[in-house]
Amino acid sequence: MRRHVVTAVLLTAVLSAWAATGGYSAGGHRDAVADRDSRRAVVILADGLAWQDCRAHGGPALTRFLSAASVGCANVRTADRGDPLLSACATLGAGRRMTAPESSGYCLGLREVFQGEAAVDVYLRRTGRLPPWGDLSGGGADGGLCATASVCIAWPELERANAESSYRGRPGLVGESLRRAGMASAAIGNSDDRALVCRPAVLIATDARGTTPWADVGRHTVASDPHAPFGMVCDVRAMAEAAATAFSMETGTASATPTASATPTASATVAAAETAMDAEAMPATAAVVLDMGDFARLRRYAVNLSPEAYDAQLGLCYERLDALLVELERFLGPPSERLAYFLVSPSSESGLAPVAVAGWSYGAGLLTSPTTRRAGLVTNLDIAPTILAGLGVDPAWECDGAVMAQAPGAAGSMGAAPGSAGEAGAADEPGGIADNVARAMLMEQTLALAAQARGPVLRLFIGLLVVAVFGLLGVLVFRSRAPKWAMRSVRVLLVAAGSAPLVLLTEAMARARGTAASSILLIAGCAVVALLAVRVFGSAMWSVVVLSGVTAVVIAADALTGGRLASTSLLGHSAVLGARYYGIGNELMGVFVGSAAVTGAGLSRMTWLSATAAAMAMVMLGHPWIGANFGGMVSAAVTSAVIAIMAVRRRPLATGSTRFRHARLFALAGACLAALGASAALILWDAHSPNASHIGRAWRALTQHVGGSGQLAAIIMRKLAMNVRLLRYTAWTQVLIAFLVILGAMVAGAHGVFQRFRRDHLSLYDALMGGLAGALAAMVVNDSGVVACATLAMMPTLAILGYAADELVGRRAALGSD
Repeated sequence: MRRHVVTAVLLTAVLSAWAATGGYSAGGHRDAVADRDSRRAVVILADGLAWQDCRAHGGPALTRFLSAASVGCANVRTADRGDPLLSACATLGAGRRMTAPESSGYCLGLREVFQGEAAVDVYLRRTGRLPPWGDLSGGGADGGLCATASVCIAWPELERANAESSYRGRPGLVGESLRRAGMASAAIGNSDDRALVCRPAVLIATDARGTTPWADVGRHTVASDPHAPFGMVCDVRAMAEAAATAFSMETGTASATPTASATPTASATVAAAETAMDAEAMPATAAVVLDMGDFARLRRYAVNLSPEAYDAQLGLCYERLDALLVELERFLGPPSERLAYFLVSPSSESGLAPVAVAGWSYGAGLLTSPTTRRAGLVTNLDIAPTILAGLGVDPAWECDGAVMAQAPGAAGSMGAAPGSAGEAGAADEPGGIADNVARAMLMEQTLALAAQARGPVLRLFIGLLVVAVFGLLGVLVFRSRAPKWAMRSVRVLLVAAGSAPLVLLTEAMARARGTAASSILLIAGCAVVALLAVRVFGSAMWSVVVLSGVTAVVIAADALTGGRLASTSLLGHSAVLGARYYGIGNELMGVFVGSAAVTGAGLSRMTWLSATAAAMAMVMLGHPWIGANFGGMVSAAVTSAVIAIMAVRRRPLATGSTRFRHARLFALAGACLAALGASAALILWDAHSPNASHIGRAWRALTQHVGGSGQLAAIIMRKLAMNVRLLRYTAWTQVLIAFLVILGAMVAGAHGVFQRFRRDHLSLYDALMGGLAGALAAMVVNDSGVVACATLAMMPTLAILGYAADELVGRRAALGSD
């Protein structure tokens, strides 16, 4: 035995050393080698942009742009609280979930007036800093401000709000990274109305001091229109000219190459810039953020409009967006290897917003990123690192996003689907049912419907579990006085609850859509499976064991083949909630580990096979390209180790045998070390992978950057806060309470059920103990601990509850025969 233990420990050490010596690329994928002197990025904000509206109202320029762009749906989740639009834009600029109060929209030019004072005076008073604006000898690329700059006068409040957030976000990543690289960013346009100052573009372009080197966010970029919401619209010509002016500042002349038809507003902007520049040039402007505020103004004004009037105004917004694209192409040129256009909706009611990128290496196709690992799906956290990577600039600090890329094999025309019969003759027009926009739109609709159905359907599943558990408790209390039909019904309910995870996975195969359809399929599927299983196996316990095996096999097979079911099942991860986008989520993780332990114990009646099955689940969960679930890996390791320890301790030893006592200790230590070593090896392997998962990236951030301990503390606090919130509000707490009550009652006084279960099914008893230990570990190490705890304990608990129900039915049958 000692030889086997030593072999396992040595193998673990070798795996750890191999993982630690592998190389990795910390910067991730870059768009070739960016030419920092010539590459440019233009970000267009259109809050409320929707794929369906793009197809219904989009003009020829927008259609042409989307046909040539990589498109996708972006998760737009932000930190709690704050103004939705401003929080979304702060998130876009930081690469981490941010919150932004309404006051952070007060991003003003230095000489704009705020409550009777110049904005720069308010900024200086609130921040206590004296930026040398207009004095390029002491600033410029080193951090000074010129007269074209803007300041966020609520910057201290914005920093404080995010320092107190569980995400510990730091605003200004894009602007600060460009500033440190000797470049500049620019913000143009606003979402103001007659009563509100709202400048979201600045929150993307700003640096770590709350300043933007070049900004035109005042009245110059809007025009009066009595028929528009709040009587104002974007001046698309002035915005395009301002963008050209911002990019031309690098030359030391303020010429924006305007034509003879240039507006007086743009000329005034150029003159102001010339005055500020003196004899020395500003840093080269590399990124310009344009806020087309018409969409945001329409959303705020919508309560005053009839449906017909709203639709008419929406069409006009898309007309102006089309005109803006035309003007930008005329002044700046079309998308190219040196110029990229980003079209982004910062927020969305569905939780998924359109994003399109054209230029650089992005052609017609679907977007993806290491954050999501799914074609057509990215996050708002990916925008900032993508802009910086395309410009060849290193991020000033770590962020949570990753560089977006065009998904391989996802390119397609606006016509028929690749490989279809009509592909060769398909026309490039928005009506094509399989173009990239249609694919992105279908993905958004599918994921949004799943997110809407997720809560009600899971509550139905949880209700089934709770009813089954307390139904058995009632039967245990009344025992012989309980009617026969109640005993049989409880047995069927327990099996139905055990079949629910499998039914929810098969619903994803059947592509059930909507709350009603999913609920009906869940009820009908569980009823059919439970009645059939009880009929075939004649036992609730063995029905649960078999269902555990089938469920574990389905989850494992899905994870090994790309996780399509996990990404669409209501029991899997939700792209709208944005907690994870790949791998095995906490709900399925708990079911997987518990099912694996029960299957190994029940089908073989060998405790070692149960521990091995849990260990295999641990490897899959820790693998960065299969499970990518750190908490699940630790929970499975604890489950496997506890089961193995129980098996080793049970081996008979001669009284006083020191040799065998030492062998037992070695075996116990070996089981624990093997679990810990395998977990460490998987983490190190992930951290040294070029395409590391969120686990590997977090490990690198904690171990290879200054302030890693602070980031670790932030992660722990965020997980604790999430656990506390879920304990108070999630319905899974009811399942956990039900399990605690029924198991406590069975231990305390259910006429020796636990003892008989251990005597009759020792391996299942060990799986139960290991599962409960793993559930406690899941509660501690997972950010949604109560969910993982309840689901991991589910299958082992249902096994012993099925045993108790079978006993009751058997005794009643025996009494009836007498």
